[in-house]
Amino acid sequence: MSPSMPAVERSGRSARIGDSVFGAEGLSLWEQMLSAQNLGRALKRVESNRGAPGVDGLATHELRGWLRQHWGQVRAALDAGTYQPQPVRRVVIP
Repeated sequence: MSPSMPAVERSGRSARIGDSVFGAEGLSLWEQMLSAQNLGRALKRVESNRGAPGVDGLATHELRGWLRQHWGQVRAALDAGTYQPQPVRRVVIP
C-alpha cells in the first residue's frame, strides 16, 4: 500500500469505545505495546538506524543507558496519562 492510498478497514467496522483489544497472549494492546519484548525490538531498531540526536541532544548510543535510569518514571507517567513527550525535531527538505 502506498502512502497516497487510503487505508482500508478490514473488519468492515471501526472500533467502538469500550471494545476490548486482546492479543494472542491475552494481553491488552497497552500491555503488548509496553511489553519488554516489544520495547526491546524497538530499541534495537532505533540503535541499528543510528539516527541523529533529537531536540534533547540524546544520541542513539546513549539511549540504552538513559532508559535504564529513567524508564520507571516514563512508564509511571504513561500509565497515569501524564507523559508529555518533547517536541519532534523538524527538518525541512528542499
